[in-house]
Amino acid sequence: MPWFWAGLLLGGLALLTTVAGYDGLYGQDAYAHLNYAIDIQEFWRSGMPLGSYQWPRLYAFLGALWPWGDPRCWMQFLSMAGAALTLAMLIKILQRSLPEARWIPALTFAFVGLSPLLVRNSLSVMADAPALGVMTAGLWLGMQYQESGKPLKLLGAALLAGAAILLRYPVALALFFPVLSWLGSALRRRDLSGLSLFLPVMMVAALPQLLLPEAAGEGLSQPFQHQHFIQWTPANYFGRDFVQKDGHNVYPIFNLAAVLGIFWHPRYLGLGLLGVLGWFFRRNTSVKPMFWIACGAIVVNVLFLAGIPFQNPRFLLPILPFAAILLATSWNFGFQRLFPSRRMQQIAFLGILAVQVGLCLWSSKLPFAVSANEKMIAADLKAIPNQGQRLYELSFEAMLKARNVPLQEVNMWNGPLEAPRKGDLVLFNLKAFEDQFKGMWPMKNWEMLGQNHTLRVQKEWKEGWKLYVID
Repeated sequence: MPWFWAGLLLGGLALLTTVAGYDGLYGQDAYAHLNYAIDIQEFWRSGMPLGSYQWPRLYAFLGALWPWGDPRCWMQFLSMAGAALTLAMLIKILQRSLPEARWIPALTFAFVGLSPLLVRNSLSVMADAPALGVMTAGLWLGMQYQESGKPLKLLGAALLAGAAILLRYPVALALFFPVLSWLGSALRRRDLSGLSLFLPVMMVAALPQLLLPEAAGEGLSQPFQHQHFIQWTPANYFGRDFVQKDGHNVYPIFNLAAVLGIFWHPRYLGLGLLGVLGWFFRRNTSVKPMFWIACGAIVVNVLFLAGIPFQNPRFLLPILPFAAILLATSWNFGFQRLFPSRRMQQIAFLGILAVQVGLCLWSSKLPFAVSANEKMIAADLKAIPNQGQRLYELSFEAMLKARNVPLQEVNMWNGPLEAPRKGDLVLFNLKAFEDQFKGMWPMKNWEMLGQNHTLRVQKEWKEGWKLYVID
């Protein structure tokens, strides 16, 4: 039964991307993952030096294993498969914990599989969903170890935990409390083989990170050098206005409320609010020890994420399975109490599916629209005869490379520009960047260009993007 729901989700995601014509490339991160996977392939073929890469390498490494050219479809499939694996493993965990809860598989499909956050992040060439799937599979093996005491289950959980972290570093936060719980069980059982081999097995997943040539600023210490880690402070819990090297960002609500949105915002659990209502009917905390593991994981993540000077909904994705574990009992009980007859339950479930699908389609509109706009920009730029002119831009460096735009790119982020030549091009979005980068190099360079040169608009696209020619 878990794999039926997982297959249904995977098929739905594939259908959605096909109908939308979405190739999984949206925003800087997705393009960077694809570019690095292609760079690894080229490194294997010719020894071409690898460029810098600010993410763990396992996802790009797996993408590079695709033997038939451009790996973007393969990497997009890995992302969708990660979402399906998350759903299957979570249903297994909840069925083992709540064997009498008949509606748990269906409700987990509705609230987690069709979570707008999970669906949106599983459609793109991103490591988030694969990391989540591998992490949830590790939770399943860890749970089996705590029940059976078999060392191979513990070592399997260790390998999957290491792989999840090397797919996406923030997963380490979500796994901190579960790993402590597994090791605590091993200590109580005096499982010396499991304890002694746990860390070495976990580190096996780091082999792609360690075997590929290391560029400056990379390596396993990289996440501790990130500005979010360095600038963490409890003072950010109630902040919503932050200035970083990435610009000035103002958010609608303060950090702590945003992080706790995992329990109340429709983009996360959707109608998972039913779980909260279930607590009013019956305060049941029978999912043990997974219930307490989930509580610990959520607390650790909330306390850390609320302290960084940045808000991004996908940072909460690793908490999603733990939130489901926390609410599963009351999901089931609240659903049966609100809809007592079988006929009412079937109608209510179809209604929930309709709402969740609608929320997923609404949430996916942004990446679909941005990707379509980026394709249009890339196509128009490729149509410009390459006469050695430079293209000054911001935030599109990875996109231009991935979509094979041959113009010489100069990033306006890196510092003062060299004197431009007549005929050079400027790709800029003043509406988007004016406030965010006020007083920083992108706006300083833009102002310098406008003061010292005539900028003629050659092309306009949606969302404020314009191409200028320097006359």
